[in-house]
Amino acid sequence: MRTSKRDDDEGIGYIREILTTGRFSVELLSGRTVLCYLAGIARSKKVRFSVGDRVRVELEGYHGKKGRITYRYRDIQPEDDTSAESIADTQTPDQASDGNQPAQSVSPEK
Repeated sequence: MRTSKRDDDEGIGYIREILTTGRFSVELLSGRTVLCYLAGIARSKKVRFSVGDRVRVELEGYHGKKGRITYRYRDIQPEDDTSAESIADTQTPDQASDGNQPAQSVSPEK
């Protein structure tokens, strides 16, 4: 029995470039780049996409070089090399104080 669905007809990736006429260049986690357009519901709901967004792509055709974006994951960005600990290590004592108050300087005793 022949089925139209394949095992690799869907993928997850990151938007790398926003092209003209509502198209996007998406790099899948497998490493290949796909030219994508928005699914109808995303267009009608006016969902905003930007570079770096993590999306689900439904691949089309035999070669899978084109696809459509069917879902945008919320608040998930590619991981950065800078972690909270490394930022805290690079701060000067003035920047490491609580809130917006500047650090109190201690004058040397005479």
